Amino acid sequence: MKLLRCLHTGETGHILIASLMVLTLGSLVMVPFLSFVRTGFVAGSVYENKLTEIYAADAGIEDSVQRINKLMAPMDTMESHDEISYAIDSVNGKAVQITIKKLSLLEGVLGDDEYNVGQPHESWIQFELPEDSIVRNPGEDWVEYKCTLSFQYDGSGSRQVETAGVYFSPYPGAIIEGPYDEQTTPAMTFEDLESRQMKIAAGGFAFIYRWASNSGPIFDKNNKNGSISLRFKVHDADWTHGSTFIWATFKEQDVSFVTTAQMTKWLVVARAGNTNIKAQILRDNGQIKFLSWEINPPD
Repeated sequence: MKLLRCLHTGETGHILIASLMVLTLGSLVMVPFLSFVRTGFVAGSVYENKLTEIYAADAGIEDSVQRINKLMAPMDTMESHDEISYAIDSVNGKAVQITIKKLSLLEGVLGDDEYNVGQPHESWIQFELPEDSIVRNPGEDWVEYKCTLSFQYDGSGSRQVETAGVYFSPYPGAIIEGPYDEQTTPAMTFEDLESRQMKIAAGGFAFIYRWASNSGPIFDKNNKNGSISLRFKVHDADWTHGSTFIWATFKEQDVSFVTTAQMTKWLVVARAGNTNIKAQILRDNGQIKFLSWEINPPD
């Protein structure tokens, strides 16, 4: 205030002092302000470039979905583990490289040495689809399901079970309890059962039963039928199963299965710049279902 009064009373030299003070304060404030603006500008450019890459890679996924859904050549003749690659020259100014690989639904559920998808026998196994919710409890936020794996063997020789299981998608992202209240009917038995496992895999989850080597249930002309029934609980009252399949593998690594979808899935990787999008896709009666969709997943 004294400085201002001096300015009004015409005292000389104070204009210079005031100007120097303004310049000093301005230089102190302006440098970090300009640095902040520059940082924001650079960060904005980085984010914009990253979003452009994500949109471009996602467009590559969508392009592959159309090809898979229409089974465009050469996908109509691909075998399990076959792979194709192609490129889209420009999406939002970004080149996109796409790889499509055909896999068995059992990929990632069982070990590679536990099955041979080249010899499926659908008639060996029957499946009662999971009943609609046995109990759905919104108040406590859980839903309970029951399912039965019914086996019937019509061959003239014999087959020994090594693994059996059931898979559900999508994965609920919530606690899963089970399996429990398990029951078997002959010729299925839990005698010599080596392990039971709940496994998160392939965009869903599976309950897997494994018997000790050369000790699994045996089906023959005198023991043609057997079943496993189980219950499980998902701590999400709104969850409903989508695609489902069950399987049994035998000593010779033959696979018997029943599925509500095709026995194959498609692994798609689309790359734009430094961004990868990885998706697992199921083609189900002309409809596409995503089992998983990830940005820059770990190797």
